[in-house]
Amino acid sequence: MSISAKNLIEIQKKQNKKRRFRTLLFILIFLFVTYRGLFSILLISADIKITAHRGSTVLSPENSISSVVEALALNVDYIEVDAQLTKDDKVILLHDRTFKRTAGITSKPKDLTYEEMQNINIGYYKPSAFETPVPLLEDVIRLCRYSCGLNIELKDYGNNDGLPAKVVQLLEDYDYIDGCYITSTSSKFLKEVRNLNPNIKIGLITTSTMLTTYINNSFVDFYSVNYLSLSPSITLYIRSSKKKIHAWTPSSKITVETAIRMGANNIITDDISTTKFTIISMTKELIEKGSN
Repeated sequence: MSISAKNLIEIQKKQNKKRRFRTLLFILIFLFVTYRGLFSILLISADIKITAHRGSTVLSPENSISSVVEALALNVDYIEVDAQLTKDDKVILLHDRTFKRTAGITSKPKDLTYEEMQNINIGYYKPSAFETPVPLLEDVIRLCRYSCGLNIELKDYGNNDGLPAKVVQLLEDYDYIDGCYITSTSSKFLKEVRNLNPNIKIGLITTSTMLTTYINNSFVDFYSVNYLSLSPSITLYIRSSKKKIHAWTPSSKITVETAIRMGANNIITDDISTTKFTIISMTKELIEKGSN
């Protein structure tokens, strides 16, 4: 083989390396621009809502009438509450399986009638709070129906059969269908709500990082996701399915920013003031960038 032929081979090898490098660089630039553009578009186009997680709990106990009133005073878009059934099938607010954490007693809601709950103080866990009774969902609906939306989580602890029908009936009785979401970790509960009234917006609560979780529950209107579980692939799937993302529970400037950058449409938060400030700051920043 001649020297010139060897040189030609070397030149071709170098050219091939350059081509591969340029191709890889192009792909990387394309991905960067695409993802940055995607999430910028999400930020600019999204009408980001704020949901008070279990009401506003700065001064008030969670899932109480006072936490709902406090959240209303802060002018939030939605208030998230947790619904369970009593022994006599009244719908009350309570997050946990029992009253132990919030009221200091081990009873479950299904162990007691609503009348038997009258002496329970759900402000027990919060020393600064005043004595607070167990609220009925119906009373919360009366408070909110003309001024704020509700996100009603149906708690699935294996003893709340009939809860979806009771909640749907309350929303229908008060003509509050348009102003509410119903969410749950239970696909069964959500399917029941959909069958009872297809006009009610429903959302699956999940911490899953698996795309299959979202694909297998595509009958819902939105996904209520732990903001740490969001990823570009999940956001892209949800967006392509024309559904929305409710992110819980970022409650600091950096975590709210993270949730928004990952495409959240609704921030379910424990810190309403910080969340409002962060959304305003990010919106202002995007407007300024867009004008440059």
